[in-house]
Amino acid sequence: MRILILEDEHRTALDLQATIREVEADVEFPATLDTVESAVSYFRNDPDIDLAFFDIQLADGQSFDVFTEVEVPCPVVFCTAFDEFALQAFRVNSVDYILKPFDRELIRRALEKVKRLENFFQKKEGKNERLANLLDSLRPNRSKRVFLVSQRDKIIPVPVEDIAYFYIEHE
Repeated sequence: MRILILEDEHRTALDLQATIREVEADVEFPATLDTVESAVSYFRNDPDIDLAFFDIQLADGQSFDVFTEVEVPCPVVFCTAFDEFALQAFRVNSVDYILKPFDRELIRRALEKVKRLENFFQKKEGKNERLANLLDSLRPNRSKRVFLVSQRDKIIPVPVEDIAYFYIEHE
């Protein structure tokens, strides 16, 4: 899992990384950012990340400002000391809201929630794909297999594979 951290307190960012690693062994941190400006710049480059942890109060504004500037393509877990922003957090990509000081159990639950949501949508996607394939198989094949050709006073079927070209004389 590739996780971005947006946190302006360096020590807290390191603690968060360590706690996430305790809970989830297979994790990468492609970036740890500390300002709204750096996050906006990062998301403009279409990053390949699976999840982000955002603090709310940053040195140059609130992390909600990131959402007004760019599309954040991944789920976000807000990890903050302020409880008054919870409603606003769930209006954006938030899947969880953790109050500092965070602990291992809160981080574990947040990561489990993200995994459950991923599994749910993957199952739905698979069901939708199977349904589309079933519908395609039930649709009649619209390509012709034979042509009916008028010859004197009869109409005869001619298989497509026996036809080299069409020639019309005296329309």
